[in-house]
Order: sequence, then C-alpha cells, then structure tokens
Amino acid sequence: MAVRHGQYKAHLWTWTSFLNLSKNVSKTTTLVVTKHNGMKAKATHTTTDDEQGQEFCPGQFLKGVTTHEQVNHTAHPILFHLGRDPSERFPIKQTSSEYEETIASIMKVVDSFLRDLKPAAPQLNWCDQAVMNWAPPGCDVLQKCIPSPLSSPYLCNWDH
Repeated sequence: MAVRHGQYKAHLWTWTSFLNLSKNVSKTTTLVVTKHNGMKAKATHTTTDDEQGQEFCPGQFLKGVTTHEQVNHTAHPILFHLGRDPSERFPIKQTSSEYEETIASIMKVVDSFLRDLKPAAPQLNWCDQAVMNWAPPGCDVLQKCIPSPLSSPYLCNWDH
C-alpha cells in the first residue's frame, strides 16, 4: 500500500512477486502424450529462473521496496519525492527533517482515511452456472458439448 500526498509518496507495505528467490535455477518440464494409436510422444523443455520472470525489471530492484514477501513499513514508511525522483529510486532518509515533517502529515491523512473507512457490501459475490465453460474448444467435433443452463445469477459466499 502506498499513499500519495502532494509531491510525496510513502510506501507503507511493499510486495512485488511471489516467485522463488533462488538464483540460476533451471527447471525441466517433460510432457508425455499418448496418441490415439497408443504411441507415446515425449517433449522436454528446460527453463531458467529468468525465463519464469524471476527477476524484477532490469535496473529496477530497490532494497526494501521491491520485495518477494509482503513487508510492513507502517512504523517507518519508505518516502519518495516524486518531483525530484519520479522513478522512486532514491528514498528520503528517515533521519532527515524533510522525512519527519512529511511523514507526520501523510500519517495524519492515513489515520483520517482509516478512521472514516466503512466496510462495504461485497460486490463480487455473484455466481451463475451459465458462465461456466460448458462448451470447450473441440467439443462440437467430438459431439460432447454439454448444453449450458439458463442464466440464473444468485448471491454466493466467497471466502475473501
């Protein structure tokens, strides 16, 4: 979570990716397919961690900001001045007077927002069996398509 206030942006929570942290990892995937005549075909592909999106954009890693785990910075948010540093590469030092003054005003805004925040009714808790994929590609060739039911949306419980 980040908060913009004027020319400043404070990161209170950081998180970028859930990927494996190890370096130079290669993963081999083997796919074995049995054809209709009983013959087996085998395909092998090796990928490295870079091909899987392991790294952040080149040159974009910033310690404490681009993190693989969610990190709580609410006690000491990471602060940037977007006018001087639009790419958010150089955090303002926490010991500076600029940081102390700016964070104090930003945290007042955050506190006011959280105090006035009211829970809303869920808007994504509608279910409808008709939107399921009843006719996957190729089912017409096999004459195995399942007719979809009539649309009948209803409120359902999503654990979110």
